[in-house]
Amino acid sequence: MSDHDGHWHPHLMFFAPLTEPEAWGAALPGSPIIAFPVIASKDTQERLTGFLIRVVKWSDGTAAPVDEH
Repeated sequence: MSDHDGHWHPHLMFFAPLTEPEAWGAALPGSPIIAFPVIASKDTQERLTGFLIRVVKWSDGTAAPVDEH
C-alpha cells in the first residue's frame, strides 16, 4: 500500500515491537486482522509488526465499500 495505490478500505493500524501475528489474532482462521513486518528506521533497522483491522465506516461517518466476493 502507498499513496499511489489510491483508497483501500477504512481501517485502524497499530504498530508493536516485532511479535508473532498470532499474538494479536492475525493469521488465524476467520480473523479480520492483517499483520505485516515493518522496518521502523533504516538507520537502526528496528523492526516492528504492523496490524491492520478493517472498520465499517470512514472517519467522516460514510459507509465503507461492500466486498463483492
